[in-house]
Amino acid sequence: MRPRFKFAHKILLLAITLIVLTAFSLTAVSVVQFRARLYDREFSSAFTVFLAGANYLTAHYKANRGRFVRSSLDFVFQNKFMRVDAAPEQPIRHLPLEVRVYDESGGLVYAYSAKGAPIREDQLDAAFRSDEFITRFLPEADEIRVSGPISRDGSVPGYVSMSFPSTIEREIHAFYAQSLGVMSAVVAAAALLSLLFARRVLGPVQVLIRAARRVQEGDLDQRVAVRSSDEIGLLGETFNQMLSSLVQRISLMQRMQQWTMRLSKQFDPGVLFETLTEMFHTMTGASTVELYISDPPGSAPIRVTARGSMAAALDREELSRRAAEGATTLYRSPDGSTGAVSVTPPVEIAVPLSVGEKKLGAIYLGPREDQAPYADDMLTTVATLAQHAAMSVENAFLYREIAERERVRQEMKWAREIQKSLLPRSMPKIPSFEIAGVSLPALEVGGDYFDIVRSHSEWHCIVGDVSGKGVPAALIMSMVRSLVHTYAEIADHPQDLLKFVNRKLTPDLEAEMFVTLASVTLKPGERNVTVLRAGHEPAIRVRRDGRVDRILPEGTALGLADPSIFDDSLRPACVEMLPGESIVLFTDGVTEARNFYNEELGYERLSNWAGRWRELGAAGILDSIVNSLQDFSRGVHPVDDVTVLVIKRIGE
Repeated sequence: MRPRFKFAHKILLLAITLIVLTAFSLTAVSVVQFRARLYDREFSSAFTVFLAGANYLTAHYKANRGRFVRSSLDFVFQNKFMRVDAAPEQPIRHLPLEVRVYDESGGLVYAYSAKGAPIREDQLDAAFRSDEFITRFLPEADEIRVSGPISRDGSVPGYVSMSFPSTIEREIHAFYAQSLGVMSAVVAAAALLSLLFARRVLGPVQVLIRAARRVQEGDLDQRVAVRSSDEIGLLGETFNQMLSSLVQRISLMQRMQQWTMRLSKQFDPGVLFETLTEMFHTMTGASTVELYISDPPGSAPIRVTARGSMAAALDREELSRRAAEGATTLYRSPDGSTGAVSVTPPVEIAVPLSVGEKKLGAIYLGPREDQAPYADDMLTTVATLAQHAAMSVENAFLYREIAERERVRQEMKWAREIQKSLLPRSMPKIPSFEIAGVSLPALEVGGDYFDIVRSHSEWHCIVGDVSGKGVPAALIMSMVRSLVHTYAEIADHPQDLLKFVNRKLTPDLEAEMFVTLASVTLKPGERNVTVLRAGHEPAIRVRRDGRVDRILPEGTALGLADPSIFDDSLRPACVEMLPGESIVLFTDGVTEARNFYNEELGYERLSNWAGRWRELGAAGILDSIVNSLQDFSRGVHPVDDVTVLVIKRIGE
């Protein structure tokens, strides 16, 4: 937006305003002083003539035995007063225009008018009847009137009042006109000089303005010619220096932006570290650049890459370690002293790489190749580069962590798919029985296990629970499944199967690891089933009339004791299953599930559910139990795997 008034016009207007104010002030002071002196002169002259007239009246009164003779007084005031006989005409300005003499009571006793006009007889104003002389100017008549006693000693009673012609107003008006003319001439001359001065002095300012506008339009090659050493010349030099500095800073910012874009695309730590040393070497001109990284953050920094000559100080590693651990820039002065503050521009620097409280390492910069120290502007550049470098290193670490988590997540996904594939995909068709089962891991993979394995003419319905959760438990579970399927082919009895599995599994388990198992072995066409429990939860038996029993055969968990102890502790239970009855096997993740109020599900609630839905098929009982469990623990993340296996007899 173009200004309404240019700067030069404002300066010119200000100068003319000051000149006008100064001239007006000087003229006003001169007029006041002239007016005061003029009044003093006129009043003094009039009073002098008044005293002469009063003296004459006193002499006349005494010479005529105490009276005033009108004719004599008229002759004297008209022809003799203040005149010299036979002398040339005197230019006396203050000859009386009018003389009035009053008696003691203020009555008019004599009056004279130089103009011959009749004088009205009136009383003397009481204000003039005093022993003091009063002089005043009558502007309406352009006269000076002086009043007072005829004789101050009282020898002649009465008062006298004289009026004299005055040129005060005319002289003042003439002086006003003269002063106005002089002031106008001075103002005109001053305005002309101010205009010439403004054009000459403010011309370089206009040049600066035009140059600044071209810079605003993007032309950074502008320079102004400096032709003086005054403030205007200094302003031009400052403008040129500022523009040069701006060009350098823009160039530096562009280079830093290019490096930042290059760094933002590097997520491989090795490539990133090489790029960082190259960036510092190029941007600072350091003869040596070494990068020290703390991986993981906060650990002892280790040099990962270097660039340039290795002829720098031998303790550069110690300097870099201190900078990284203290998150403080350290400087080495030309005299060899080091510290966090450098009195003189340093020749070596160790800059920490940190983001917030996270310490990522340090950058060591040796002496510059041109042997110049690190000036303040270069130190600012180094600090900025260090911030970008720290963020790039942190991003690379975060990317690596994300990639690692993604890899683990993908592997866990595969592990879950594999574990799901190890569970029965469909239940076998066993005459007179329905079987339904489900396993829900608390994490991606779990340690719960259920299976239906055929051994000769028998079917083993197994539910297992490995101590712990996650990947370790899932690996043990896969081992158990493999062993069960392997030994099911050679085991003659259900207890033999568990004994074989325990003997093979125990040596491979850690001391704190163990496995609990429960199995129900059934034969098509037979009512009796064999129930085994190796340290596992009791089986729930639901009768046709709704009664619920717990089946608790003895047995120790797999891997928990010596195989011989395990073999001796294992006691099978033979249970008769009538049509309509069912057996529910489950893991402790079911009964130990908690709700929002931290209440545990418990055996009683699970038993009631199993009895309530006894009329349903195996799949219906299973779905009802799982749905009720999910409703019970809604809003609470499960802390353990959940596995339920339902076996129901449906015919003879």
